[in-house]
Amino acid sequence: MADKQGTTVKDVSSHAFVKMYAEHLKRQGKIELPSWVDLVKTATHKELCPFDQDWYYIRAASIARHVYLRPHTGIGGLQKKYGSRARRGTLTEHFHKANSGLIRHILKQLEAIGVVEKDGKGRIITSTGQQDLDRIAGNLKEKEEEEDEEEGEEGSEEEEDEEAEEAGAGPQIVIQPPVITEESEKVSEADERALDLRKGYEAESAIGEPKQLYKVLEQKSTSIGPGIHGSAHQYVISENADEEKDMSSLLAKKPDEDKTKQEKEVKAKKNSYDNFKF
Repeated sequence: MADKQGTTVKDVSSHAFVKMYAEHLKRQGKIELPSWVDLVKTATHKELCPFDQDWYYIRAASIARHVYLRPHTGIGGLQKKYGSRARRGTLTEHFHKANSGLIRHILKQLEAIGVVEKDGKGRIITSTGQQDLDRIAGNLKEKEEEEDEEEGEEGSEEEEDEEAEEAGAGPQIVIQPPVITEESEKVSEADERALDLRKGYEAESAIGEPKQLYKVLEQKSTSIGPGIHGSAHQYVISENADEEKDMSSLLAKKPDEDKTKQEKEVKAKKNSYDNFKF
């Protein structure tokens, strides 16, 4: 754990510290917001006021931190710190300082709550203000270390899991046997019959023998479409399994009829050409 007494503002991140100290100032309620806080711009070259509603607390926390790190800082130095480039359209950009009136108003607010005080031309941090800022920094440091410890524990757990998986000591998967029901038995019987039909067809096609009909034992009257693998066989299953009809002969008649029809059309055209006289 971090030692709060030995932690200073220099030991923590500036962004995180300013954010945490601004929340502290807002929660404290000693700084009074001016009526123009939602209208004023932070510099003359700015177009709009800040979008963040707590921008006044954030700027006050930043100024207090800067005075802590650089004692005897005046308003002119803070104007340069919070200045920025002015956008001038197609013209060259130039540096512009921040508004001095806003910085002076914030410094007076910090003086009123005892964080900073005048010392010659500039401001310095008071002992109360230094203790207050160091305490916030200690809390922030402790919070960061706790987060780092949690991340380290999570990382170590992930490494242990990876090592266990590599060593083959991962979680054992228990495979339960499938539950056999009457429906599943019926489905399995149908699959076996289809497999037998397919094996018989493949065996005959490999030998080159003519395809024959296979006996299918069924008690219901149903019809099956074209045969396996798109063959020309069709099966009609009746209540009596011994009665089978081969539809291949009926299907074989269709191409003969088509041929005779085409031959007749050719003959008719040929006769029409022969009879035509030029």
